[in-house]
This record gives sequence, C-alpha cells and structure tokens, in this order.
Amino acid sequence: MLVAIVNQLDADMLPATSPNGSSFEDRAALGLRQTVLLDQAARLSALGGSLLPKRGTELFGMTRMIDLTGVLDASGFAYSDAFGPLRARREASLVPLWRRNGTPRVFLPQAFGPFRDPTTAKYSRKLLQQADLVYARDQVSMQYLIDLGLRSSRLRLCPDFTVLEAGTAPRQLPAGPFGVLVPNSKLVTHGTRSMSDYIRTSRQVLGTLARLGLRPVVAPHESTDINLAKQIVEGSNAEVYWTSDPLEIKGFLGAAEIVVGSRFHALVGSLSSGRPTVGLGWSHKYAELFADYGVRHWVAHDGEDLNEYVTNVLSDKSGAENLRLRGAEIKKSVAEMWLQVHRTLGSSS
Repeated sequence: MLVAIVNQLDADMLPATSPNGSSFEDRAALGLRQTVLLDQAARLSALGGSLLPKRGTELFGMTRMIDLTGVLDASGFAYSDAFGPLRARREASLVPLWRRNGTPRVFLPQAFGPFRDPTTAKYSRKLLQQADLVYARDQVSMQYLIDLGLRSSRLRLCPDFTVLEAGTAPRQLPAGPFGVLVPNSKLVTHGTRSMSDYIRTSRQVLGTLARLGLRPVVAPHESTDINLAKQIVEGSNAEVYWTSDPLEIKGFLGAAEIVVGSRFHALVGSLSSGRPTVGLGWSHKYAELFADYGVRHWVAHDGEDLNEYVTNVLSDKSGAENLRLRGAEIKKSVAEMWLQVHRTLGSSS
C-alpha cells in the first residue's frame, strides 16, 4: 500500500509515515521521511515534536506533525470490532491537532466495521467524522459507516487502490506451469479454523495442484506467515517463495496458473493480474472483493472442498471473462478516486 501511495503523489510532495509498522530500510527505499509520532504515545509525541526546531527535524529526515499539509489513512482494516478500539482511540486523540492546523484527512479505500462494540464505535465515529473524505472499499463497509452515523456527503465507494500497480518480473520462476498457495495465519487467529486443520487443508490443496500437473508453491505475502509456509510444505515437494518486494510478489502471482489465497492484498494482486483465484477469508471484505470482479463464486467457505474449487475455477471461462471486463472498470474507478484525493489535498494533479 505504501508503494501505491508514493507512486500516486505529486513530485513536489514529501511523503512521511510513522516509524511504527515498517522498517527504516523500507521507508528509506521509498523516499519516506519519518513523522515525529510514536504509536505508543501518539498525542504526547505529536505535541512534543512540535516543540522541536523545524530545520533540525528536516536535517534528520523527520517531519513534525504540525508541518503536515495532508494525511492519508491506509490502515486497511483497522477500524472494526475485529481489532478493537485501540487504534481508533489513538487516532481520535489527534483529531484536535488536525482541526487546529486545518489539515485535510482522507481515508483511502479500506474495509470498515462492524461496530457493535460501543467503545470501538465511539472512537471510530469521533475519528471518521472529522475526515474530509472516507472511502469504503465495499458496500458492506459503506453500510457500517452509514449505521455509525457518518454524513453521506463525505462517504465514497472505491475498490482497493493497489490495483494500479503493475507487478515486476520475479527473480526466478519454477520450471514449468505452477500454482500458488498464499497462507494467512489470521484464518486461525481471527477466523474459526484450528492451526492443525488449516495446515492439513493447505497440504491437500498442494496435492491437488500437483495432481493437475502444476508445480506447488507456497508464497507468503507477509513476513509473519513465513513460518506457517514452512510448516505447510514440510514433508512435501512443494517449495516456498518469499520476497519482501510487494511488486515482485504480484509479478510472481501474475505468472501462476492459479492462486489459492487467504491474504487480502495477495488476492487483489492475483485478481487484478487476471489470474484464476480461489479465495478463503475470515471477514466480509473477501467476498466483496471477488464480487467487484464478478467472481463471488470463487470464494470458498469453511467446510467446503477447496480441491473442487481449484478444478472448477481453472475451467471457469465466464468467470475469467468477468475478471477481464471488471478489472478495467475497477482501475478506472481507482484513477478517478486519486483525482478526487488530490483535489482534497489541494495538490496540482
């Protein structure tokens, strides 16, 4: 997501992000400055940072919060009962700062809700009500925002914004045609599956890929899933493909005959590359993503035979045509979203 945002910013913009959530090496490679903001003490660090001399922070590649001329929130799926009130409460504590400085704030396309927990609802409402624009990634999220009490004039609907990024050539590819399994530990921590059941099911998928004449590969999309990937391939002839470059992994998925995935942005990368894809998720955002591409029936549900899905999706010619037609429409919608975001930020694009 950071790559997609940086690539859409004007050349005269100096992007900055919090030190939390990414490595210094990754931020430096993208030309990102560090905001003087720590998640552990958001309000205190923001106020304390404002006392530092601007020239001094600039010399060290940092940006004070009071110097920001716009804020883009790309949390992905942080404002929901699934993750509790912590992030919403932390971000809401900065609302007075944005109001005092007149800083526009845009929530880029992401999933929201549900907000049944009163505390999560309270702080999410406080945070989102002050935004200039809030983009929901799907109709279900949009309805959760409306039920939360947000004004419709600030709400917009737009698919995931990473679809405009093209994948790059992988450093290597398996010999011959291959199929990819993208694991996700959240199916266990946030879903209903046990770890042993998830590993067993994943190994069955690898076996199905092999029987179809495809080289089975497990490609974690997040570093936190590398150990899970190693457990899945243990005792098999499947291999693990890992890269920290999000565009390389998108290129790798785009070269596969089929992708069976559980990581949301891996599925976005596969679908936007026009690849047959079987999705297995733990929240409403998965079904809504596939519905955007006209292939909701490619999403498997708990208890269903994933092996049958692999065979059916590979032979689904009408689904493949939906993927092609809807993909072009989705990219057009995202391009229009970015034009509106630039207008809101007052940039030249």
